[in-house]
Amino acid sequence: MSLSFRRPEFAEVSSLEWLVTNGLGGFAAGTVSGAFTRRYHGLLFAALDPPARRQLYVSKIEESLSADGQRWFEWSANQYPGTVFPEGFRYLTGFQRLPLPKASYRREPFLWSKTVWMVHGANTAIVEYANEGKTPFFLKLQPLFADRDYHSLQQFRADWKWPYELLENGLRLQTPGSDRSLHWLFPKGEFAEDRQWYYRFEYAKERYRGLDFREDTYCLGHVTQRLAPGERIYQIFSIEDEPLPAHPVELKKQELKRIQGLAPAYTGHSWARDLAVVADQFVVQRASTGKATLLAGYPWFTDWGRDTMIALRGLCLCLEKFDTARSILETFLGYVDRGMLPNRFPDQGEKPEYNTIDATLWLFVALYEHFRRSGDPALIQEAFPKLVEILEAHFRGTRYDIKVTAEGLLSGGSSLDQLTWMDVRVGDEVVTPRHGCPVEINALWYNALRIFEWICETLPVPQTKTLDACRRYRLTFEQHFRLRFWREEEGYLNDVAPLEGAVDARIRPNQLYALSLPFPLLNPLDGARLLAVVERQLLTEYGLRTLSPDDPDFEGQYGGDAWTRDVAYHQGTVWVFLLSEYWKAYRYVHGDTPEFRQRLLRSLRKLRSHFYEADALCAVSEIFDGGEPGPGRGAVQQAWSVGALLECLEMVGWKDPA
Repeated sequence: MSLSFRRPEFAEVSSLEWLVTNGLGGFAAGTVSGAFTRRYHGLLFAALDPPARRQLYVSKIEESLSADGQRWFEWSANQYPGTVFPEGFRYLTGFQRLPLPKASYRREPFLWSKTVWMVHGANTAIVEYANEGKTPFFLKLQPLFADRDYHSLQQFRADWKWPYELLENGLRLQTPGSDRSLHWLFPKGEFAEDRQWYYRFEYAKERYRGLDFREDTYCLGHVTQRLAPGERIYQIFSIEDEPLPAHPVELKKQELKRIQGLAPAYTGHSWARDLAVVADQFVVQRASTGKATLLAGYPWFTDWGRDTMIALRGLCLCLEKFDTARSILETFLGYVDRGMLPNRFPDQGEKPEYNTIDATLWLFVALYEHFRRSGDPALIQEAFPKLVEILEAHFRGTRYDIKVTAEGLLSGGSSLDQLTWMDVRVGDEVVTPRHGCPVEINALWYNALRIFEWICETLPVPQTKTLDACRRYRLTFEQHFRLRFWREEEGYLNDVAPLEGAVDARIRPNQLYALSLPFPLLNPLDGARLLAVVERQLLTEYGLRTLSPDDPDFEGQYGGDAWTRDVAYHQGTVWVFLLSEYWKAYRYVHGDTPEFRQRLLRSLRKLRSHFYEADALCAVSEIFDGGEPGPGRGAVQQAWSVGALLECLEMVGWKDPA
């Protein structure tokens, strides 16, 4: 789908973002206007230790056009204090995100376009400029360089010299901060040195987030090139030892062919196909294992255990990418420690963090779903010793007071621990403390026990005494779960049953997992009552609220500084990824009927429009406001959001809700 513009407004086209990735964790991103609104916008964010240690080397290109090479008009765009300059966005006539981001421009008598992509598997970005009209013109291109961590901002540095060496087809620069070779290649064009700093770019989204929002970048010089009608030229930026393994035309063909093969044929030519294409953005190689992993979201997340196990079902299993799913699961199985999966891998490649109670339990669900769809028992057989290790560690007790209670329930956490997906902690305050026995953790715990029993009874795996303990805990659990969680009068489940004190009876979406997982905990009659409460209090067109609007702690808007955002994160904010759990629960309760499919299909229309027409184009935001959901919030492209929508579309036979 392409967007057309007649009189583009700066705010409109600056609110629309684009993102391309390289399969390593690196990316390029920006806005349709060309003016950056985030610190995470830039042409080359390279992953130095894939998928981590991401560093910005090339910010953007300042662009000018001339009929004669003497008189120039500038057609880029930047937000400076109190002004926008240049105003190249006014020449925009259209923008196409898929298969590659392409902006089209017109200023009589000139027509031209700009396309951006990355070389898959390499820290290399390519920009193509094309003369789409009948009149020749000259382009002057001035790359702006940086050398910073992707979370930071760059400021003027008098000591940064950016030395370079002239090559046959470009320059090899020495980056001043990280001391790396950066190639700037231009197979055609004349280079002229013109060193200067560009000061005080302003990033509106950073200001909205309550963070520092001004940046300076460095210009080394410019390239000038004449373009005849139909001609294309290229700017290549790379930190690879072999920066240009083939001509840019061939590299573009390779990338288009790769993209074309990403979506299974059964997804058709529809939203499902485009979701399948962008799902690949999250699949990256982890250098530490030599295997695949999933990034939780762009632009700022690395690979998280919980997010990976949840998103993998939609991003890989629904698309029958079983080998990819296996590689991802093997990555995390390799890091099992004290019976726990990592919570996340840090940005700078440090040791994994293990503060999660649910990522490990989601592993059982992911393995079960992998076998159910692929029919291949090899992965479960390979993982079986780890599953035994995990259960035994939980039976004994492991980190963060994670242990099995006398009632067979799983409990964990104390003090400042944040172990569930509602994990915000600001300094010495845990915003949503859920210590004890959270409802979704126990739904997952029950499923882990049932899945382990199923494995032992169904597949050729070694006999183990762990099975006997598993059965005992499962039977004890079944005797106590309803007593601890079910609220008969109100018809829903408590959110947390603490080891001591009163239960937390707030209405949250976590109770859906008692219905949506492979082994439900409630019968359909009770499930219908629960769904009625959830639908009335939490369901929106963009996802589910994390807290009932009737709760005094409900926060209807997500925005402002870090403290304000963190408080709202799980206190009403809408999350897209919960939609698939809601509809799985609905299908379990009401059956896989035509009415169910029609209702589900209708419910996705707003998110389809969001995908194609708002925020980051061909992307699904992490969250939305809980009060009146509108603009996307949080990460602009979230793995489990995309995965959830793929699961939903699979439930309706891959039909398009348009």
